[in-house]
Amino acid sequence: MAKKQQTNTKQKKYRILSIDGGGIRGFFVTHALAQLEKDYGIRILDYFDLVVGTSTGSIISSWLLEDHDLEELNELYKDLDSPMFKIKHSFKETLDTEFHPKYDSKPLEDILKKFLDELQIDFNKRIDTDWLVFATNFSEGKPIIFGSLDSPLIEDRYKKLRMSEIVRASSAAPFYFSPIKDKASDSLIIDGGLWANNPSLPAVLIAAKTKNISISDIEVLSFGTTNVHTKEFTASVGKDIMRNPTNNAFTELFASSLNTVQVFFTDWISKVMEENSVLRYSPDIPISMKLDQINEEFINFSTNFYELNKKELIDFIRQSEPFKNTK
Repeated sequence: MAKKQQTNTKQKKYRILSIDGGGIRGFFVTHALAQLEKDYGIRILDYFDLVVGTSTGSIISSWLLEDHDLEELNELYKDLDSPMFKIKHSFKETLDTEFHPKYDSKPLEDILKKFLDELQIDFNKRIDTDWLVFATNFSEGKPIIFGSLDSPLIEDRYKKLRMSEIVRASSAAPFYFSPIKDKASDSLIIDGGLWANNPSLPAVLIAAKTKNISISDIEVLSFGTTNVHTKEFTASVGKDIMRNPTNNAFTELFASSLNTVQVFFTDWISKVMEENSVLRYSPDIPISMKLDQINEEFINFSTNFYELNKKELIDFIRQSEPFKNTK
């Protein structure tokens, strides 16, 4: 984690909380956020003007905005038999569905509907924190941006969607879950991690343009979900896929592609932003951990990493005042 410069006077900054995609590894983030609120008696959302998330980050960000108990979400991720990755498709279901998904999407959809169903994107009218979520229009080869900011990049038709629909679209990881169909265009919408698994850089550029502020006036707390080992794809792996598509090695390919995008955006935001205006919470070393499986080793790693870095986290969170506090 980057070292931060200490200041005695709190400056006003446009503050962004950014949360990467990463499947069940979202536990790494939910544990840290839940513990921060518990250890320091704070409400994370009070310190940020904008919350942005991709894929599992969209789930966590929406949870924060709705003031649901972070510990409850933490337990959902921590569950070794998580309902989000519990019901596998049969061989026939896998073959008959676009992208041949490994899992039935209904358990995830049920969780999202339970907590977010009736809420639409105009929820920001009743709170003072904005929201951005990223997805991908696979059929048209275009990025999709959902959000409450007044940006021409956000199409009006997407502002009418419920939060549960937005989050489901952003987390429609290819080969894990089925894609979403855009009813207006019949396009397939899939995970935003294909182009913005670390959503911090596009969030900074959109916020700077929309709010008409300098990048030097922006601070970002960027939560990663740890790096993953890249699987070496051999001819034998390809043969395994052809023999049994339900044993879906393409899920490993997707996970590796997320890491590539994540590393790229993490590197570039450090070049775009002011020296002390970004804090990245994610280990530098790669972790051997799948997107859909959690284990005690990863839970213990996340816990220990938080204990080692919690002071740097809270110092960064408290170092500036968000713009919204000037209203």
